[in-house]
Amino acid sequence: LGIFLIVAPKPLAIAGIIAVAVIACTRYVSLGSLTGAILILILHLLFYRDPAAGGIVFLIVSIIVIRHRANIARLLKGQENKI
Repeated sequence: LGIFLIVAPKPLAIAGIIAVAVIACTRYVSLGSLTGAILILILHLLFYRDPAAGGIVFLIVSIIVIRHRANIARLLKGQENKI
């Protein structure tokens, strides 16, 4: 998250608020995390239109999604733990 404070502060703030709302509504932390990460990428592209920084954000978000593969599988099966 630290790099997003520098590269994408506005998208981070907006995505953070939405991620917390997703977690509060669904009780799935992993769903909120994935939603927030993907929103950071989308919002960064909308706000900044900087290809170099966008590439960095895309790389980081891709890593986040890849690291959540098991969570995604459990969410799809309805087996993910809630908070």
